[in-house]
Amino acid sequence: MSQSVEPPILPEGSPDREVNCEVALEAAFAALVTTSEAQGWTPQETAATLLKIATEHAHQLEAAAAAELLTTKDEQAAFDMAKEIGGKVRVETITPKPREKTSTTDTVDKSSDSGKSPAKHRKGQS
Repeated sequence: MSQSVEPPILPEGSPDREVNCEVALEAAFAALVTTSEAQGWTPQETAATLLKIATEHAHQLEAAAAAELLTTKDEQAAFDMAKEIGGKVRVETITPKPREKTSTTDTVDKSSDSGKSPAKHRKGQS
């Protein structure tokens, strides 16, 4: 099975590019199916497995697009990516809350006498 896949003849964004891809993949796909069945796999097993592999590949692409969407700071790009993925995502702008400053008086100085009260260490007082 050494059927090659032809490169695209249409530019990205062309409305017929998907059909161009189908035509380019048909011969290689048919050769893969033929080889699988020649090795003893049934047509049903072959079809179910190819569908599963294609579906998993599509989910990986969606996950990668979603990850890119989550990390972009360009709001318009995020909306464009969300539209590309479909109705499965919602784009929100998240503004982090400012951190509260901690007061230096709230911390215990552990370097001086293990934090014990000075009154307990004076002679004659316990």
